Amino acid sequence: MKNSWHLKFIVYNSYVFINPHTGERCKEIKTGFNKVVERAKIDKFTFHDLRHTVGTRLVAKGIDIRTVQEFLSHSQISTTQRYAHATPENKLKAVVVLNSF
Repeated sequence: MKNSWHLKFIVYNSYVFINPHTGERCKEIKTGFNKVVERAKIDKFTFHDLRHTVGTRLVAKGIDIRTVQEFLSHSQISTTQRYAHATPENKLKAVVVLNSF
């Protein structure tokens, strides 16, 4: 039940990252993120790449591009299109559709 409460707490406060000790929003998470990426020995992965991951995953699961645009707070749909990358799975689905003709 702790996870359920924590999720409600985050949604209620509109913050994604909450300090578990204070219950307040985290003001700076890039430093911690960069340390984790370095410890995990992940090359060329930035905090900003997470936005691309979110856009790609939402589109891959069938969320329309306009909703993704609003979710990512993009003023232009062309910006959102740069964040929503085609996945290998969706490319394969496209080939299957074409083969069905």
